This record gives sequence, structure tokens and C-alpha cells, in this order.
Amino acid sequence: AARPEYNEVLANYADSLLLPRAYLMLGKSQLNLKNYPQALKNFRLLIEESPDAREAPEARYLVAKTLQQQGKWQAAYLAYEETDLYHPMSSFAKKSRLAINALKKAHRKKLPRFKASAEALFKKGMTYFEQDDFESFSELRKKSGIQIVGDDLTVTNVSRIKMAVDKG
Repeated sequence: AARPEYNEVLANYADSLLLPRAYLMLGKSQLNLKNYPQALKNFRLLIEESPDAREAPEARYLVAKTLQQQGKWQAAYLAYEETDLYHPMSSFAKKSRLAINALKKAHRKKLPRFKASAEALFKKGMTYFEQDDFESFSELRKKSGIQIVGDDLTVTNVSRIKMAVDKG
């Protein structure tokens, strides 16, 4: 019922503080109508344009939920993981973790491996790499411009240190 008003906010008030709320409410409305592409569009616009808005955790969670409702459980799994990464202290991260566990039980060996981008981790002040993920480690080092010490990456093995140096 409120869709025309939210569309008006989006169309006429590009600098409004209400934009994230308008995107969220329009997305929820579209989700309830099972207009999944439009719901995803609104949620993703909110995340892209206002990643730090208080509505962003819910929008990320609803992207995952929308994908899951479409039967795209692999993409949903990755979106739930992203919600947990970007908003770990939110109630939507908790809901995401529950959904992740349910998907893991339902699709044990078919789930894609979640790999957060080095940029996302750097923005969160975190670093996490698999033991042989020299590429992400190198990318983070280049973007940060600071010295990064890699415990699990290089340990004290001389050949692994040489490999890390060679790969950047």
C-alpha cells in the first residue's frame, strides 16, 4: 500500500536519509508479492548505495532469503555468509548462521566454498586466508601498503617463505 510513497522518495529525493528505508520497504513488498527480481534489485541498491545504513544488515539477509526462496540455495548460502561477515553482531547475522547450518545439513557436499574478498576483510579489519591462499594475501598486502606478517601462510618453512616472496 505504501509503495507509491516509497517510489516517490526514490524518484524525487535522491539525497534523503530515507532512501535506505525506502529501498528496504519496497524490497520487502516485492518479496511478499514474490516479485523476486525486483526485490533483489531494491535490496542490492540499498547495500550498494548505503552499505553502512542501519537497514543494510536486513537487506543483506533478505537477499539471501530471496535467493533461497527462488531455489538458488548455493547463492543463498554465499549471501548468508556475507551477511555474517559484514554484520557479525546483528540479529540478521544470527539468523544467517542458523540458515547456513540448515543449508549445510540439507546440502552437505554440494555447497560452494565461501571465500570473502581481501577488500571485504580489510574493510572489516580482519584477515582470514586458507593455508595456501598466497593470491589473497598478496592482494591485501598491495592494497594496505603496510607490512603483513603471515603466521599460517609462511610459518617457519624456508621454502614457503620463498614462495610467498615470489608471489608478491
